[in-house]
Amino acid sequence: MVKKLLIIGSLVGFLSGLLGIGGGSITVPAMVLWMGYSQKEAQGTSVLLMLFLGLIGFLSYSFYSVKLDFGIVAILTVGCLLGAFIGSLIAQKMDTSSLKKIFALYICLAGVRIFLI
Repeated sequence: MVKKLLIIGSLVGFLSGLLGIGGGSITVPAMVLWMGYSQKEAQGTSVLLMLFLGLIGFLSYSFYSVKLDFGIVAILTVGCLLGAFIGSLIAQKMDTSSLKKIFALYICLAGVRIFLI
């Protein structure tokens, strides 16, 4: 189990640093399909991981003198905190099957959109 989690974590970290993704698109499916976690357990774990991924990403981009707009970060943070709170409350009340379908639909739509741009 530890070995699988280290592999998942390494892949999530690598792709997060390379592509700027939060890791949820990798962490959630890997934990559900490969580790047997419930959708809600995987999503909760993924959300917590964003804290650490964001910190490492911020520090590494800052180290290489990438100009970051802290005003935009502040505004986005307010929206993200509110949205994460409301979204997590709704997710806890949803049945797992519906939650999985919404997650899969989002991943598919995001993939198609990114591919076509």
